[in-house]
Amino acid sequence: MGADTIVLGDSKPSQHQESTVSDNGVVNYSDAERALVRKLDMRIMPIVFIAYLLSIVDRSNVSYAQIANAEKKHTILNTAGMSVDEFATALAAFFVGYIVFEVPSNMVMKKVAAPIWFARIMISWGVVTTFQVLVTKTWHFVLLRFLLGACEAGFFPGVVYYLTFWYRKQEAAKRIASFYVATTVSGVIGGAWAYGVQLLDKNDSDQGGYYGWQWLFLTSGVPTIAVGCVIWFILPNTPESVKSTWWITPAERELAMQRLRVDGVAELDNKIDKREFVKVFVDPKNWMFVVLYFGTVMCANAL
Repeated sequence: MGADTIVLGDSKPSQHQESTVSDNGVVNYSDAERALVRKLDMRIMPIVFIAYLLSIVDRSNVSYAQIANAEKKHTILNTAGMSVDEFATALAAFFVGYIVFEVPSNMVMKKVAAPIWFARIMISWGVVTTFQVLVTKTWHFVLLRFLLGACEAGFFPGVVYYLTFWYRKQEAAKRIASFYVATTVSGVIGGAWAYGVQLLDKNDSDQGGYYGWQWLFLTSGVPTIAVGCVIWFILPNTPESVKSTWWITPAERELAMQRLRVDGVAELDNKIDKREFVKVFVDPKNWMFVVLYFGTVMCANAL
């Protein structure tokens, strides 16, 4: 009474084969579903966490490039002949590209499988990050920062959307919070990373070699490209599309589909409903979240 029941397959229900959802949204897991969720966490969350960690590092390493080896006048401002105002313009260019392409990027996910699209996002932003090694003029940097924002757009909301392919709404919130922790972790890793890499700075007498800030972009861009390639092959798309059974059994695959049908987390169709699209922009709750998130991001980026 007052709860939905999920039964694995067509077998006779038992206390080990049923999961129930109470009226207040609390899930009482069966042994089978608990094992499935644990398996999903091991399969999906580590790669998603690493990918988002790299996105934050790639986005924020420009701050370290501004000060790396300042005592030798080997910062990106010194070597590329940029003023502080021009550098600030380049930073703003990132957000222009990010804002313009954010919604279109997520709309594409209705037509393209999530692993393919995430791989495209990561490989493209990794390439742009790496190309920043070649900056010698201000306009180079402004253009590349704009392209970085355009390439990276859609990744965070895309991952949030993707998690609804596999998790109940009661579960998705915890997973979103867990991979968002990468924002904090990136501050620790990114700072240590930047400090170590800047020590590779070339001497003024060297004919070749890279400045410390160039090594910073190179060593953050290349791993991003590598992880993007891994995501293409490792990250599962939807329960319906899974064909390999080495990590999930046919019974678990059926359970993964069945529990989302009961819970109604996501409708996995490739059609864009214009009415639903408009409703997003007229729903006051969404604008409230926009204001809240704007305040959070503004404080974080101000630091």
